[in-house]
Amino acid sequence: MIEMHVASDKDELGRQAAALGAQAIRDELARHGAATIIVATGASQFEMLNHLVAAEGIDWSKVTAFHLDEYVGLPESHPASFRRYLRERFMAPLKNAPAFIPVDGEGDPAAVVKQL
Repeated sequence: MIEMHVASDKDELGRQAAALGAQAIRDELARHGAATIIVATGASQFEMLNHLVAAEGIDWSKVTAFHLDEYVGLPESHPASFRRYLRERFMAPLKNAPAFIPVDGEGDPAAVVKQL
């Protein structure tokens, strides 16, 4: 069954998506004492991440967050770096930051994949 959610604007959509994600994280923490998530990037995620990091009842210190992708050859210091984006928009606002496993775009892509 497909569940559809309708939102009046992108902030409401981000709030709804964050609420669903936050509940899934809380449920996983309650069941297993830890949770692993994948965090996406891009302008489409701005509002969702703002609401997710503000969600209550999540012990982020028990969460491991994997970063989805990165540009090959791009240093983290570059404004377009997804690692930078997530450190600024996801990690920095959290008081009990999760373990963060970024994709290193600067090394040999095959070696980076093997490390993960």
